[in-house]
Amino acid sequence: MSKKLRKPYPTHRLTVLYIVGLSVIAGLFIFEQFLVETSLKYQLTSSRVINIAGRQRMLSQRLSKVALAIQSSSDSEVRKKRQQELEDVIDIFQDSHEGLQKGDSDLGLPSNNNSPKVKQMFAEVEEYYQAIVKAAQGLLVIINSQSAQEDTSPFVETILENEALFLPRMNQIVFQYDAEAQQKVQQTRRVENLLLTVAILLLISEGLFVFRPAVNQLQVYLEEKAKSQEQTSKIAAELEQKNQELDAALKEAQSIAKLKSEFMANMSHEIRTPMNGVIGMTGLLLDTNLNPQQRNFVEIIRSSGDNLLIIINDILDFSKIDADKLELENQAFDLRECVESCLDLLVPQATDKALDLAYIIDDHTPCRIMGDVTRLRQILVNLVSNAVKFTNSGEVVINVTAKEINSDNSQSPTHQIHFAVRDTGIGIAPEGLKRLFQPFSQVDSSTTRKYGGTGLGLVISKKLCEMMGGQIWAESRGNVAGNPLGVNQNNFASANAVAVGSTFHFTILTTTAPSIPKVYQNPQPQLNGKRILVVDDNPTNRLILKIQNKKWNIISTEVDSGAKALELLKKGRKFDLAILDMQMPEIDGLTLAAEIRKLPRLKTLPLVMLTSVGCPKGDTRNLQACLNKPIKPDQLYNLLMQIFANQVVKVKNSSEIKIDSNLALRLPLRILLAEDNVVNQKVALSMLGRMGYRPDVVSDGLEALMALERVPYDLVLMDVQMPEMDGLEATKHICDKYGNELDNRPVIVAMTAGAMEGDREICLQTGMDDYISKPVKVEDLQEVLESWGEIIIGQKTPTTQLQQVEKAPSPPSPKPKVERVSSSPSVMVEVIEHIRQEVQIEGEADIVTELIDLFFEDTLQQLLAIKEAIDNSATDALRESAHALKGSCGNLGVVRLAEISATLEQKAKADTITKAEAESLLTQLENEFVIAKSILKELQV
Repeated sequence: MSKKLRKPYPTHRLTVLYIVGLSVIAGLFIFEQFLVETSLKYQLTSSRVINIAGRQRMLSQRLSKVALAIQSSSDSEVRKKRQQELEDVIDIFQDSHEGLQKGDSDLGLPSNNNSPKVKQMFAEVEEYYQAIVKAAQGLLVIINSQSAQEDTSPFVETILENEALFLPRMNQIVFQYDAEAQQKVQQTRRVENLLLTVAILLLISEGLFVFRPAVNQLQVYLEEKAKSQEQTSKIAAELEQKNQELDAALKEAQSIAKLKSEFMANMSHEIRTPMNGVIGMTGLLLDTNLNPQQRNFVEIIRSSGDNLLIIINDILDFSKIDADKLELENQAFDLRECVESCLDLLVPQATDKALDLAYIIDDHTPCRIMGDVTRLRQILVNLVSNAVKFTNSGEVVINVTAKEINSDNSQSPTHQIHFAVRDTGIGIAPEGLKRLFQPFSQVDSSTTRKYGGTGLGLVISKKLCEMMGGQIWAESRGNVAGNPLGVNQNNFASANAVAVGSTFHFTILTTTAPSIPKVYQNPQPQLNGKRILVVDDNPTNRLILKIQNKKWNIISTEVDSGAKALELLKKGRKFDLAILDMQMPEIDGLTLAAEIRKLPRLKTLPLVMLTSVGCPKGDTRNLQACLNKPIKPDQLYNLLMQIFANQVVKVKNSSEIKIDSNLALRLPLRILLAEDNVVNQKVALSMLGRMGYRPDVVSDGLEALMALERVPYDLVLMDVQMPEMDGLEATKHICDKYGNELDNRPVIVAMTAGAMEGDREICLQTGMDDYISKPVKVEDLQEVLESWGEIIIGQKTPTTQLQQVEKAPSPPSPKPKVERVSSSPSVMVEVIEHIRQEVQIEGEADIVTELIDLFFEDTLQQLLAIKEAIDNSATDALRESAHALKGSCGNLGVVRLAEISATLEQKAKADTITKAEAESLLTQLENEFVIAKSILKELQV
């Protein structure tokens, strides 16, 4: 039966013939319609021509009547009135005559419409026409001459004589026009009748030779189909049963998958909630007095809890991707900044293992692209952290190239961005490569025990790459796993020719975003022709510096050891600057710098040190500046421009960001971080860790509310967009429960990707106290912590007599106004260190410790004197005490305390200060003294 069903439809050929026949008939009717329309148009035109020709006869007669009227009248006024009528008739008479022969669009007369016979007839009548026109024009001349004696009879007689000859011939032309029109209409009707006859014959043929055979074949076909109907019905019933079984199985599978995803998400949430409690309580426990063994136990509990949260977050991400609930953002971002931020996040881990981190971005790669920067950063952080984890020595390098794959859209072409994360680690065996990119899979069991992890990181990265239109694969020891892209690996700049470690590749598809070229991306005249010596044992770092120097037309010489550098310098090679790596075998950077300074001609050669974090400990007097690795073009550019522009450059980290690593000691705060994205959590934790803070982490607003019930946090960094409960709703709950006053609730700082002014207003109106835009910058975060930290510490500190601060609690002070404080530091640590270096005598007690103790005693006395002067309204005594306090603060660099003292002194000197103002300034002095005291105690030996 199946073969019969596959036969073509029996009337297929006849159907084609039927359609062809109908098409021909339709064409005939269309052509007939065209002929009808043409005929109607011709008849309309002919009618117009006949009307105009008939009008010519009437116009010739009117000319005669006007001429006779002029001749018969002797009154000049009457003749003048007839003049205009004669002129109008002549104009119309001439236009009509010319239009009939040559055509006139204004009159509706077609051009070249006359037959040869009509043209001949017009030629015969031309003589009489011209005679009439000339006689009429002569008559007009006599009328215009103003002479009543002139005889008009000759002109009138001429018009009458020629009119008699003109009229019969014009009648013949009209009759000829009418005869030709009738003939044309008859021809068109004959053609229409012929077409109609053909169409009727075709219809009859369709009925005889198409419809009748089609009916016969359909009858045969229906008989055959009826025979197979029973068997078809049986097969259809079987298929229906199978389909129902498949539908039921599919629904069951979908239900199981949904339940699995929901179970994983719910379990992740349920596990996170008690873990947040454990971590929060360990944070409180670490703030108490513990002996070393107890502190070690608590640190282990907290570290284990943090690791467990990381695993839970991986499982949650995997379940979201598996359930197709993960959505990507599409916003413009700077690709170089994304790569640099990933490496900055992993610098501490790499520094602990003495690894070099570096990146190379090809010149043809677009600077700004469209996409989800958070998820791209998640892939990079995962691959780079894996590389650092499995690499014991050497380097981890990110290579980035791009290829344009769609040039149709010149405004924003599509690019394929290719990332390669290469390491010099242990590599992956062939059998281990087979298990890559599989859920909950590790390379082998020993790796699982030694390095840990869930085995979900690469799976999540693979899914994210595919969502971004790309793919991911790995290479190690000459073997490949995943879906490799057919690209020329020679495009990747690399200085490591040894086939060690592993390389993880991935691609994404993206469009370019508008960008403004940065200064350091173009050749710079100030750097053109400069000669730089690069000393680094790492070939990748040498390659990066060589490539960048070449862009700026710098003549670069690279060597891989301090000994070779000294050999070049001793031979007299001249350089404008030398870049030295700190960590090198045999001769490190500081030793090499000291040796270079010993050479007579190189006392002033600028030396720049490459370090992992900050400037090295030791003698840095020989250095002009320090440059952090990984090497960043903008930092290198700023440093070189400073040096070659003859500006004074202090020995410092080339990064402009100054992170206060003692901020947590100066402003001890309990911080809660509410952020659902794992990468953003890591970034924020890294920033806070560099300031000395140990925050607790929750993943949504509900967890934040539960954490606040357990721990009295001082400050909450609240992401606005989170699952379950977002930051705005969580803030409303906090304000409803604890009130709007900061005495009873923590400070809430919003963190959101929204950059509009309206977003800030919404956050503040909801009850949040401050606002930081994402991506969060460490300087902005530090500024917020310093500003609110001082307010929080000030609220916690009693404001009665300061000599009783550490003895017994006193009544709480009025809440200070929530406002930004001075941007000056509380204590300038550089002043203290300068005193210690310049005044300290070796072998004797620490002079700074003694000075700080004296400062504490003197400040307490001055504050008591200020309080007494306020109570007694003694303005002079108040001014003297404030002046004395200002001087002692200035000696030790206690800046903000000195500023408040100076304000009090100026107001007292002007004798305009009220008692309320003085008491307010005294309160500020007391609060600031508590802050300064905590910092100064840390500086005592």
